[in-house]
Parts: sequence; C-alpha cells; structure tokens
Amino acid sequence: MHSNKEKTEGVKLLEGEPKKAIRKLALPLTLSMLFTSIYSIVDATWVSALGAEALIGVSFVIPLQLLLMGVGVGLGSGATATISKYIGAKNELLADNASVHSIFLDVLVSVIFTLVLILTLKPILMMMGASGANLDYAYEYGLVYFLGSILIILPNALYGIFRAEGDANRIMYAMMICAVLNMVLDPLFIFSLNLGIVGASYATLLSFSIILILIVYWMYVRNDTYLKPSLKCFRKDLAIVKDICNVAIPASLEYALLALVATFMNNVILVIGNYDAVAVYEIGFKVISFGFEPLMGLCSALVAVVGANFGARKYNEIKIAFEYVSKLGTIFGIIVTVVLLLSASYISYLFTYSSTSVRLHEPLIVFFQIIGLSFIMIPLGFSSAFVFQGLGRGTASLVLTLTREIIGSMLMPILIATIFGFGVIGIWLGHPIGYGISTIIAYVFAKRTIDGLIDSNEKA
Repeated sequence: MHSNKEKTEGVKLLEGEPKKAIRKLALPLTLSMLFTSIYSIVDATWVSALGAEALIGVSFVIPLQLLLMGVGVGLGSGATATISKYIGAKNELLADNASVHSIFLDVLVSVIFTLVLILTLKPILMMMGASGANLDYAYEYGLVYFLGSILIILPNALYGIFRAEGDANRIMYAMMICAVLNMVLDPLFIFSLNLGIVGASYATLLSFSIILILIVYWMYVRNDTYLKPSLKCFRKDLAIVKDICNVAIPASLEYALLALVATFMNNVILVIGNYDAVAVYEIGFKVISFGFEPLMGLCSALVAVVGANFGARKYNEIKIAFEYVSKLGTIFGIIVTVVLLLSASYISYLFTYSSTSVRLHEPLIVFFQIIGLSFIMIPLGFSSAFVFQGLGRGTASLVLTLTREIIGSMLMPILIATIFGFGVIGIWLGHPIGYGISTIIAYVFAKRTIDGLIDSNEKA
C-alpha cells in the first residue's frame, strides 16, 4: 500500500458520513448531466431547422449513440465500483493499478466498436426502418460520428476514475465545457460552414476531443489527482480486470438493451403509427432524459459511496445511502412530473418551430404529458439497480434493468396499444404503468439484499 499517500478531499468524503457524501457528489454530477441534456436538446433544435426528414434521420441514429455512450458509462461504472472498493479497503496500490487497467480496457473497446459500427452502420439503419431521405441523413450523420467513437467512449469511461476518488467537480467542469462547446459549435458547423447535418457530428467530436485533452492535463500535467494512472504502477492482474468487467459488461449491456429496445419500438411504432410517431418517440425521450439526468447524478454518487463502504464492510452506511437516494429521487421525480404536465406545449415548440416540423407539435405535447407520469415511480427503480453496481454485482443490476425495459418499455406499451386498441397513445400509456410494476420488484430485491448484508455482518 501507499501508506504515505495523501488523501484528497474526495477520498475523505467517501470515507465519511454517507448522506453528506451523496449530496456533495450528486450536485456536481447532476449539474454536469443537466448541461449534457441541454446540449442534446439544443443539438436537436438546430437539426430540426434542416427539416423533418433530417430530424427523423437523426432519430434513427440515437439508439446507436445511446449504445456508444453506454459503453463508455459502463466502463466508467466498472472503474468506479472497483476502484472505490479498493480505496475503501485502504489498498491504494490496487486502486492505482485498477485505474491503469481501466484505461487499457477503454482504448481496446473503443477500437472494436469503431470498426464494428462503421462496417455495419447502413444495414443497421435500414433494419431499424430508415429509408429514402431520412436514411441518407442518418448515414451521413452517423458515419462521421462513429468514426470518432474513441472520443465519445474514453472521456465517459475516465469520468469513472474521478467518481471513484470522490472528485465529482472535475467531471462537472469537463461535461459543462463539453456541452457549451457543442452548443456554440453546432450552428457554426451546420450553417456557417455549410456542412449541414454532418456538421453536428463534427461539432460533437471536436468538443469531446478538447475535453479529453483537459482530462489528460489534470492527470499527467497538473498531477493533483489522488489516483495516478501510469505504467509505473501497472501490474497485470486478471482479478482487477474481472472486477471491472463484472460491473462494466452488465452496465454496458444495460445501455445496449436500451438501444435494442428503442430500435424494436421504432419498428413497432412504424407498424402502429408512422414516421412522425417515431420522431415523437425519439425526440420526446431525448427531452425526457433531461429529467432523468439528476436521478443519474444521484445514482452515480450512490455507486461510489456504496463501493467505498462495501470495501470497508460498513453495510449500515450502504443502507443509509440507498434510502437517502431513493427519497431524494422520488421527491425530484414528482417535481419533474408536475413540470412536464404544465409546460409540455412550450417544450414541444422548441422542436416544431419550422414549417416542415410543426405537425409534430400536438403529438409531442401528448407524449410529454403521459410519459411524464413515469417519474413518480422510476427513481426507486433506478436507485435499486445502481446499488448493485456499487456492490460489484453488475449482473443483478442488469437483470433489474432488463425487467424494467421488458415490462415498462415493451410489454405494457404493446399490450395497451394493440390488445386494448389505444394505438400510439397506448404505447405512451404503457410506460408509466410498466415502470411502476418493475420498480416495486426492484426495490424489494435491493432492500432484502442490503438487509441480508447487515444481518450476515452482525452474525460474523
């Protein structure tokens, strides 16, 4: 161990009172994710100025973008759970070594995904239902975007190292800068440089490139992070790789699952509705993700706090953190539901102000008002799944996510849309109902698991 290694404020925070740690970590993580969602909305707003076909084209690429981002977030979650556990166990040597293993895995996975996505992009888009002009837009936009896959995956994965050492502020700075750069560069590349829809891809990749340089500066030039990922502290250790992958693979598969569900539902909506309904579904969920981001900030903080306390065998602290995040998430979810119900018309206008996309205005309003009800229950489901990531049980988290998506995003929507004859509206109605059912299952499972840890520790 590095017995003389000076603890940063972030590490001290992780080892302290769990509620305080959640608050301190969640706020910057939430702000950073909110900025990312704002960028996503602004990006869609600029693209919508190119017309409905461009907007629909980008909608077909969104599931693949979700998959790519999910791989980065999944790798970051694996790093967070593994490294924070070693920090909690006071094993700084393993923590440093794990950070290097994490970076190597990030680069390897990035190269693989770049090759796969570039070689299969057009067939995948056609399989998803893209055709004609929207296929051309989707392929043009996606080809450039996925050529830079490593620029998307690597920063998101490296954020996991910062979370593991309790340094959420750097993540906030990086993600905010990235979002602002994107918002500024989008109109420049799309309109001023006359690059059209592909300009949005170039703007995104350039923004992520600058953030990657900033992260490298923090780690290797400024050199004031707790973890020091370098070849000097690297020792090949398959146990570390296994620890990271135990969370990273299921966490990445969760996002892959979301992408597959979105692809499947695109085709279902095409059968039940039309291309306009697909655009409403994809754009609507892009906006809805704005409300999910604070929940993700809370849950990302939960993973780090649970990991550190799991390594220190402080299971009562895990229960306190879990219940606290569940409570805060539920309060926030109710607020989001009310906001969506009251402001659906104003939000819809952001994406329907052009003459070719105005027809989507009323359908988007209905979507927001119905899907918004999901926020009443889903925070409990999120915290229940993420607590298992902190415990290093990524498969359990994946199972809970799978349950949520099968029941909430597929089974109930299809059932209400077809069997009960509600059509596209039924797909929207099925989400809050299905999410409610899956949340109850997840919460009971998580609570029993944590209580079991506490009981076993008291008996030992």
